[in-house]
Amino acid sequence: MVSEWGWIGLALRFLGVVRVWRHFMMKLLRAPQLNIETGEGDPYQQQWSDSGGQQTLWRVRVNNRNLSEPRRNVRVRIGGVEPWMMQGMPMYLQVQHRPGVASFDLTPGGYEYVDVIQQSLPNGMLLLWHTVSHLEHLIPTQPYTLTLTVSSDDSRPCARNGRIEVQNNVCRLRLLDQKGSF
Repeated sequence: MVSEWGWIGLALRFLGVVRVWRHFMMKLLRAPQLNIETGEGDPYQQQWSDSGGQQTLWRVRVNNRNLSEPRRNVRVRIGGVEPWMMQGMPMYLQVQHRPGVASFDLTPGGYEYVDVIQQSLPNGMLLLWHTVSHLEHLIPTQPYTLTLTVSSDDSRPCARNGRIEVQNNVCRLRLLDQKGSF
């Protein structure tokens, strides 16, 4: 026979298990805490002139949508590129103004920019800002479809499909919106 205190202890243990289960399920079902976005103009599209001609650089912004927890070792990977263009895919992209650096930390509610592609006119060549030092960065100027995936050590990955459009030898980076249209 279980004493009165035994039943209370059993009930408390059961509630503890339910609480842990609920916490686990909420964490599993929660929407991704990281997001990738792009837009028009600076800082997403930066333009300047140098000895190589007119340069245009396209970036994406990575947001930590969690307002109470930081994200560690955040990185953006490019993959799913069609037509396939180079060995080493998928590969990590470079953090803005930090050559060769692929990861960063985000404060709660913070954001960081990541370089994706750069076009040099008049020759039109595209430079993919990946962080694999032994692989070529130049890619042919042509339309591509791609997937950008942001991940961290402490959150679920978030992927966005997009494309590189070419019109009159000028390129543009576009990401699908949340509803699946450009």
